[in-house]
Amino acid sequence: MNKAVRVLKKVVLYTISVLLLLTVAGYVYLYVLPKGPEITEIKNIDNGVDSFVIYAFEDSKRRSIKVWTYKPESWKDQDKIVFVMHGGGRNADDYLHAWIELADKHNLLIVAPEFENKFSKYTTNDYQEGNLFTFFGTKN
Repeated sequence: MNKAVRVLKKVVLYTISVLLLLTVAGYVYLYVLPKGPEITEIKNIDNGVDSFVIYAFEDSKRRSIKVWTYKPESWKDQDKIVFVMHGGGRNADDYLHAWIELADKHNLLIVAPEFENKFSKYTTNDYQEGNLFTFFGTKN
């Protein structure tokens, strides 16, 4: 009986330790990691290469993202828009520049959001999984 109590104590202690560790890791991920660049003023997109910073979530000011754009001089509001998504290097400006020639040729507005995060190797669910779930697996 004494051995069973000791085993039960260890199980409870380990369970509490793991839950505490997960809670701290989740808190750090959600509230301590870099939030993104500072928000810019609302303005019209300039011709050529331009960028602006917006909040990543409509109902939260917790994180922001930089959005790179390229707008040909002949582009009008009814013309086409192409969203270019960067890869794991998170170099949206490079992807944007790769599309400039095609944008000029086909009169396309290029929009390239940059999901920057210096801890990207460890926290990829925001970008790779479409930010559908939180660190704990609950729906956003």
